[in-house]
Order: sequence, then C-alpha cells, then structure tokens
Amino acid sequence: MPYVLSKLSSTTVYNSYTKAANGLNIVTRHIAIMGGADVTDKNLIMPNGVVTRVSDDELAILQNNKVFQKHVEGGYVKVFKANPNVDKEADKMPKDNSKQLTPSDYKKNGKKAPSTEKAE
Repeated sequence: MPYVLSKLSSTTVYNSYTKAANGLNIVTRHIAIMGGADVTDKNLIMPNGVVTRVSDDELAILQNNKVFQKHVEGGYVKVFKANPNVDKEADKMPKDNSKQLTPSDYKKNGKKAPSTEKAE
C-alpha cells in the first residue's frame, strides 16, 4: 500500500466529484491526508512530518485531484511505495507557511521572540 508524507500543518481532505443529472458536481469520495507537521500536539511533540497510509484506489483518485497535484508540485506532500523514514524525508521538503513560529523563526527575521513568561 502507498503512503503519503505531508508537511502541511493541517489535515487536508481531498474530494472526488461526479456530475449529477442537473450538471452540479456531487462529492463521491473524501480522502483525508493527515496534517500536523511543525505543530505542537497535545503531548507537546512537534512532528517533522505526518504519514498517511492510502489504498491504491485512493492514490489513483488523489493523483487526479488538482489540489493534491499542486501540493505535490509544491513539495508539501510526497508519495512513497513503502513507509518512509519521516525525519529523513521530511527534512528535504519545504515547511508549510502556516506552521507555528519558533524563537529561531523570529531570529531569522531580525525580530525578538515574544516572552512566554507569565506576567504578574
């Protein structure tokens, strides 16, 4: 089964559509690719990337989805035949611009990080 590695901060649901008799698009399938890269979870862990296992049928649908294609072109998601080494592969991918800011992000921009100390 294929695996999709995501560097997106949020889970993304990709839809498959079919045309109804009246010409409207009807959603026929939802495929969720888990997000959460570079976002602190409830255990205070910030994953470098998140892997979602998909079926061959789901992968075929994803590869025909224009939004998924744009995410692949941008490098934010990547498809693997086997479960990838997340840390090794995710380091080669760009970070999502909506990720949480860290003190080093402020430093790169020549700014001072806000204080996280409780004001008394």
